[in-house]
Amino acid sequence: MKSFLIATIEETELSSLTNCSSAPLLPLVDRPVMVYTVELLARYGIRDISVVQPSHLNKIEKYFKDGKRWNVNLTYLRQDTSQGSAGILKEWADTHRESFLVIPANCFFDFNIDAALEHHYRTNAQITMIVARCMDAEHLAQTVQIDADSRVVGLGDNAHGRQFQATGAYICEPQVFQEIPVEPLCGNITQVIPVLLAEGQKVSGFEIDGYWNPLHSFPAYKEAQEECLAALMHLPPEGNPSRIHKLYADG
Repeated sequence: MKSFLIATIEETELSSLTNCSSAPLLPLVDRPVMVYTVELLARYGIRDISVVQPSHLNKIEKYFKDGKRWNVNLTYLRQDTSQGSAGILKEWADTHRESFLVIPANCFFDFNIDAALEHHYRTNAQITMIVARCMDAEHLAQTVQIDADSRVVGLGDNAHGRQFQATGAYICEPQVFQEIPVEPLCGNITQVIPVLLAEGQKVSGFEIDGYWNPLHSFPAYKEAQEECLAALMHLPPEGNPSRIHKLYADG
């Protein structure tokens, strides 16, 4: 399976930490945050990974190189100022037919990818949004409404249904990018979702079963550090793709 790590999002609230680096390289205990995501993907057998990064930056590529250290194959796609990440995904989707996974490179994830894929195929969705329960009203990235059949019925606070928070991760079918107008492709994949909903396309929601932290603020960054430190003895050495200790459990 193919995966894309979107490394074009720079968190302004942590600018004092990322001014001299890049958000995906923000240190979390003993490794950059993006390392955890690469290790997560490798753990589930996803080794074909493309990193979408700004055309003027190459710090991520210098650190990760070809990914062999983590037993994955990393390639790099440059996003210029006139092209959004959705446009880059469309370029790939135009020549491929398999499902693919999109994950923001600047967030901390630990979830069951196999369960998310099973949900995606079972619901026959064009796109599955990986969502989390709304816990931090002050920093909601995007509110997602989901009905009893796990179908996304709206975005924002005005629609009916159970409310969740978008994590920025998606499972996508390539043909969906071939059927939408060009304009939304200049932005990111989040801007494509309303177009799909308006066209009646099936967008599903999968509630994350593990840990997710958007690292959008200093309190969130502190929490992630504490979670990692609490499980420090269970974390494998950097570069070892063996199972990372579950950092979060309900209750």
